[in-house]
Amino acid sequence: MRSPSRHTKEPRNALRDQVRIATKRARRFHRPGSFTEEDWLGLCAYLDWRCGDCKRRAKLYAVHMTPLRFRSARNDIWNIIPLCHACRDSYQAWQEGR
Repeated sequence: MRSPSRHTKEPRNALRDQVRIATKRARRFHRPGSFTEEDWLGLCAYLDWRCGDCKRRAKLYAVHMTPLRFRSARNDIWNIIPLCHACRDSYQAWQEGR
């Protein structure tokens, strides 16, 4: 697996923080499931450290494809997509109907 810091110019800890942030948010919504730092880094590596939508190399954020506000949502790796800041904002705006 390639080192994330070499390709994204981002410290490895910043990528690991995304797991902590997503887990904390899922707990707030009382949603089951979890994923590890290894799962998250593996997903990012699988996508070659690129945004899951626009394919740019940028800082990646862990975004739940099924929003946590839905009862069927889970905090599992299969419900996570790495997105850049711009794609994350547009995806969240689309989810909220803005």
